[in-house]
Amino acid sequence: MTPPAAGATTRPRHSVAARHVALLGGTTDAGDCLTVLGYLLRPARLVRGPQVRAFEQLFAERVGTRYGYSFAAGRVGLYGVLQALGVGAGDEVLLGVPTHVVVANAVRYTGARPVYVDCDPETYTMDLADAERRVGPATRAIILEHTFGIPVDVDAALALARMHGLSVIEDCVHALGSTWRGRPVGSARYARRLSNAQAALGVRQLRRLDANAAHRCATTALIEQRLSGHGFRLPQPPAEADPVYVRYPVEVPDRVAAVAATAAHAVLGTWFTSVLEEAAAPTLVGYESGSCPHAEMVARHLVNIPTHPRVRGSDVDAIVTALSVTAPSEATPDV
Repeated sequence: MTPPAAGATTRPRHSVAARHVALLGGTTDAGDCLTVLGYLLRPARLVRGPQVRAFEQLFAERVGTRYGYSFAAGRVGLYGVLQALGVGAGDEVLLGVPTHVVVANAVRYTGARPVYVDCDPETYTMDLADAERRVGPATRAIILEHTFGIPVDVDAALALARMHGLSVIEDCVHALGSTWRGRPVGSARYARRLSNAQAALGVRQLRRLDANAAHRCATTALIEQRLSGHGFRLPQPPAEADPVYVRYPVEVPDRVAAVAATAAHAVLGTWFTSVLEEAAAPTLVGYESGSCPHAEMVARHLVNIPTHPRVRGSDVDAIVTALSVTAPSEATPDV
């Protein structure tokens, strides 16, 4: 074998592809795919069948409620709940920002007006003191969003609602598995309706919820350990909350730089790039610029790290190492 010429570089015959972590993944397994394929091969069972009710019953049991009702999409569910509560033209509904514009639109479709409430900069969930200041004679309901999986102070929210005669709607789209004082969030949760095949998939995944949540919690603990000492602002949930993070939020000085720095290792989430995500302009849905300064700051600086079951410890190490280049300080990380 002829040796390489002086100064030449050698390459291994086989290289290992670098891991690149998607923002979503891991919740659906091979068995789920086979289940869905079975329904596709037997279309008569695709839409109607017993799995819808089975899913609703299992879901209700899992979150500690007597009944569960499924809808085709979360925004449809919110609209249905608001209508069931009699919310309509002339009413106001308190809604925390940042959020997605579809939540505001669910309120607007009833004829009511969303009243935007700033977030707590420690948790990114609704600032209940700010909510109380915005209660008026037309206020009928309050939508609590457990953003990123961090529970709102449910007890304080219920006390506020009782004081002013408001209905409380919990939006737990981020927070299945999270608890407040040991009780699952979503005790007033409302799961149009799912198809039979969707419900069958939902049943399988609900049965794996504890394992899914345990992985997310372990991943979160590792993320927090690795980020410690870098100078990033991290969420500070209340002591009574036990969050299961759908994604782990981190405030960064420069979002563009953070996304670019970690692009070789993962797709960072960018909830939220606006106080009303995906709105053509927040002002078009009634938001007044400057009215929720904390939410506007969050919308400029948050990125979020995936926590799903395909995220490994080595992935967290690679992501945090890359992200640390964009840290706001020269603090020395814990080893």
